[in-house]
Amino acid sequence: MKRNCHSKDVKADRKKRLSAKSLKAMLLYKFLNEYGYSSGRVAANAIVEDIVGLVESYFADASHLQVGQMLWVAPVKGQNQFYGRNINNTKKKIIKLTVFAEEDIEKLGAKEVSYREIRISRAVRWIKEANQQGACLTQEDLSALVPASVSLLSQELKNYQSRTKSLLPLRGYIEDIGRGTTHKKQIIGLYLRNHLTPEIARMTSHSKDAVDRYVNDFQIISMLSKKFDKEIIPVLARKSKTLVKEYLKICGNYQKKDSSKLPSVGVI
Repeated sequence: MKRNCHSKDVKADRKKRLSAKSLKAMLLYKFLNEYGYSSGRVAANAIVEDIVGLVESYFADASHLQVGQMLWVAPVKGQNQFYGRNINNTKKKIIKLTVFAEEDIEKLGAKEVSYREIRISRAVRWIKEANQQGACLTQEDLSALVPASVSLLSQELKNYQSRTKSLLPLRGYIEDIGRGTTHKKQIIGLYLRNHLTPEIARMTSHSKDAVDRYVNDFQIISMLSKKFDKEIIPVLARKSKTLVKEYLKICGNYQKKDSSKLPSVGVI
């Protein structure tokens, strides 16, 4: 019996010594002894668990890559925006992008297809792949991947959306970042044509919450515009001047077409 107990103790000690050589143990030591971390071992251990999990996910995802694919880090879709939020304090995830697909081979072999068309095709594919994985790419991401200037890609994607009458789920559109109003115009247009929220969300690659937010903002600003000067609307609606200006422009466009579809004045 004593011999068995001694054997178990030896194995336990050996396990502790080997565990102390793991990546997790090395990081934990650095937190507690070298980085000046003072919130205790439990908190440090939780941080280390997250770090190790993140590192492991990089390699785990890479092991499942197919030929022609690559890993990319992109912001998670659907994060609420607030003043001061930027890419540094935004949650991100690892996604897979198809750099070279069979469709690229076919286009490269077609005389009538230009390299510009192949560039746009790849950018569109990456945008859609990111969206399907719960993330969203930026024009800067695409600029680094193609490569091409942000201004060139921006114009090409704008032309693509206009030509195909579609909306690409870039981060600027999905998260309401930047000055583009394409997503707002399309969402409000669908709403005024009596499409329901689930339909609009599917057609524009937005979440239901985002669609409801756009529609609600549009209704509020539209009603306020009928009773108050535009200078005071940002204060009353608690929205930025830029955002109010965008919605007022949309209101103006639809008033010219059919004012009967705009919200009537009522209690807000």
